Amino acid sequence: MHIKPRYRFLLSNLWKGLIWFIGLVIVFLIAKQLFGPTEHWMQSVHNRPLLVYSVFLISEVVFGIIPPEVFMIWSIHGGVFDSYILNVMLLSIISFGAGISGYFIGASMRSLPFFLHVEEKYLSQYRKYLRRFGGILVVTAALTPLPFSAIAMAVAAFRFPFKYYFIYSLSRFVRFGVYGYIVWQANAL
Repeated sequence: MHIKPRYRFLLSNLWKGLIWFIGLVIVFLIAKQLFGPTEHWMQSVHNRPLLVYSVFLISEVVFGIIPPEVFMIWSIHGGVFDSYILNVMLLSIISFGAGISGYFIGASMRSLPFFLHVEEKYLSQYRKYLRRFGGILVVTAALTPLPFSAIAMAVAAFRFPFKYYFIYSLSRFVRFGVYGYIVWQANAL
């Protein structure tokens, strides 16, 4: 069975993302065993949802420094809503919005000399991937630990049409739905 390179790229990164996520869930379960329920060891941030959402937004815009799953774990007993599902939905909307912002940042900065230097030095690999994989690159970034906002900036800088970026980036909600469900189930263990 021959798998096209673009789907092999997606599957390879999904596999890496799954391994990363399993490791994070294991660390979460170990922390629960060592420190008790999350409401005990995350109490200092549970009552500060605006601060946490702000950190999440900054993280998502600045190349996804902190994995979204950490915020999903926080959402179990924190957030502006009493419902975990609504808090994860809010996180997914923030993340999606950060990707859209990243796209427009990339589009507006693509002609600046500084950005041309950054593109040449750091983003050129994504140009190669975009040419080779097209929208699958956006889907892969939306579903895996690849830096979603950085990919958004890069595809905009490389003049990938916004309407296609928007459609492909909707898969970001799939990541939050699936990972959010798994985090919820892991918390129940």
